Amino acid sequence: MTRPKITVITPVYNRASKIMRAINSVLTQNFYDFEYIVVDDSSTDETAAIVAQVNDPRISLLQLHERQGANSARNLGIKRANSELITFLDSDDEFLPDRLELITEFFEGQPSCNLMISSFETRKRSEADSDKTSPGSNPEAFVPPEQLEILLFAHAVYIAGSAISIRSPLLKRIGGFDQDLMRMQDRDLLLRLSCHCGAYLSPTIDWVKHRSNDSISGERGGYLSSLNHLFSKHQSLRKREPELAGYLVGRNLLANFLQGRIKLAFEGLAANKELEHFRFTLPKLLMFYWKGKQQRLKVRNEAASFKL
Repeated sequence: MTRPKITVITPVYNRASKIMRAINSVLTQNFYDFEYIVVDDSSTDETAAIVAQVNDPRISLLQLHERQGANSARNLGIKRANSELITFLDSDDEFLPDRLELITEFFEGQPSCNLMISSFETRKRSEADSDKTSPGSNPEAFVPPEQLEILLFAHAVYIAGSAISIRSPLLKRIGGFDQDLMRMQDRDLLLRLSCHCGAYLSPTIDWVKHRSNDSISGERGGYLSSLNHLFSKHQSLRKREPELAGYLVGRNLLANFLQGRIKLAFEGLAANKELEHFRFTLPKLLMFYWKGKQQRLKVRNEAASFKL
């Protein structure tokens, strides 16, 4: 059997009402030479049964016997992948029809490139039962490793799990996703990859991110503790860029205050005092927020100057 050109991996847990949207967006691609691995993280609803009923030889269902988390599910998919290229699709999201064709053509034309970050559109169902959409489009650029690292740390580039496409050998060599992280696992993965390679930022929107009320990334609480965990894993970068670190903490606190989430804002202030890799004084937090915001804008503008 010949190897497929690309592997799509979807981790899923209790998404019986949504998983077919993701699956159909893969199976209706205008590119056919792929394998699709769906890893069920021990769902308690009908998710696994729905996937198992899909009649297409390119799709396979792997099941974890006890819940281990989305990152464990992703890593199992990575381990079983047979192709040179791997890309991801979260169970809430969907590919646009030319996603896989764009990815494979890019990597075939750029054999020295290991990592591609796609642009996307975010859709969120409003109270009026209509979709609110917003683009997350990056400037077209090939950013070298050092620039990629600072872009990621500054949150100056649009990323999400479904935006990542990578050559399989490198992904397997660095060990895949950190199974201890509940959120920011995509940023952590890309930060670790930036020690080995740069990335192509594609301006083309080739997938849709659907905001779900029950997704981990959509939860307001826990952001700062996850950020602290990320800082703990990348301590040298945290020490090298204190202004950006303070900016990330400050903007979360400010957003909660301005949007009326007063309880979360005060909880964030308490977390800033307690968490090991924060502990910013209020004057420093204000100063770092301002300086970090300017630095973030600068590095984002600089990214557009890096061309293939």
